[in-house]
Amino acid sequence: PVKVVAQLGGATDTLVVIAPNGRRVQFDDVNATGTVGHKTIRIFEGNIIYGVLSARALGELRAGDPMRLSGEATTRMIIEGQPEWRADASFDGDLGKLPVIVTLQTPFRADVSGDLLELNRAFHWAGKAKVHDFDLEDFGGGGALGIVSGTLEIGGEANAFHARGPLVVPGLGQGLFDVNFDGEYEDRVVKAARYEISHRPTGSRVTGAGTIEPADNGPELALTGTWRQVRWPLAARFTADRPELFSSAQGDYTLQGSWPYALTARGDLQLPGFDPMALDLHGRLHKEFLGIEHLEVGGFGGSAQLAGEARWKPAESWTLAGKVARFDPGTIRSGFPGALDFEMKASGAPFGAEGTLDFAFSNLRGKLRGTNASGSGRVVMQTEGFTFDRL
Repeated sequence: PVKVVAQLGGATDTLVVIAPNGRRVQFDDVNATGTVGHKTIRIFEGNIIYGVLSARALGELRAGDPMRLSGEATTRMIIEGQPEWRADASFDGDLGKLPVIVTLQTPFRADVSGDLLELNRAFHWAGKAKVHDFDLEDFGGGGALGIVSGTLEIGGEANAFHARGPLVVPGLGQGLFDVNFDGEYEDRVVKAARYEISHRPTGSRVTGAGTIEPADNGPELALTGTWRQVRWPLAARFTADRPELFSSAQGDYTLQGSWPYALTARGDLQLPGFDPMALDLHGRLHKEFLGIEHLEVGGFGGSAQLAGEARWKPAESWTLAGKVARFDPGTIRSGFPGALDFEMKASGAPFGAEGTLDFAFSNLRGKLRGTNASGSGRVVMQTEGFTFDRL
């Protein structure tokens, strides 16, 4: 049986619930006003605190087998450095099945309906959550995702919980993203046993696991994972006006720390019509851009050591600069074999095929078709054509 220990009237009123496995759950600042009848307990106002959660409730308990409950509650969660969470709930049922309707007011709007099951035995729960306007910017992140919406199947037991369903993520791409999450919450830490995000139209898929913990300038992340069959952009379908820019069959990544997050990524990268290239990236994910501290690319017969950034706010743009070694033009156009070294600077805006590309190279040296080569120059590609400068 569950053991309940109450300490009232001291410096802090507490309520301790001890489960059969010995786990203790302590509620602080417990107070309530109401009436106790022969078969009914009415609570006119009750307040309770559990860690970062505080709740105010009113309701009624009626004797029965199982016991019946009905009422309303408002719950708040306040974590320093994070937005406040506030939800209003109503419930009416019994300990075997307690239907609950929840309206999340902040930090984003969501409507949740579900059932708390077997509260007096092996507690578990199940329901649906309709998310209206999740915005990563409310959590101190950037606006790269846009306003996220969709309906998720949710549920759990004890500390474990899961969420599954399709979401609209306009900042990432067109079409639905299928989300699967399995994890647990304990001691203020969300432990993700596994998460998976799949883009339906392209089949692009990212999986991972790790921990998410509240922290200053956070949340604090320790995530590792893989990607499979990623195609960019994440379009509803590729057309002549919106072609596939690149793909990656597989790779792995890590995302660690707090803002700006340390990011690593290793895998392959393939441009349409060319052989795959090897990619090794180390950088920092900021709220408004990705800082590329070191990018090593192996392809086109040679390799490149680059650095730069990809920025999505205030406007989309990207830059890369560094050294290229043993580049073979014959991998792009047959009949022009060679091995060239040079320094490069490239930039573009916005992302995508419609963007402008500005590419400059200098200190070129090496062999082209068996002849010594040297030079420098600049090429600008725009929608209306190419511009060549000092080639």
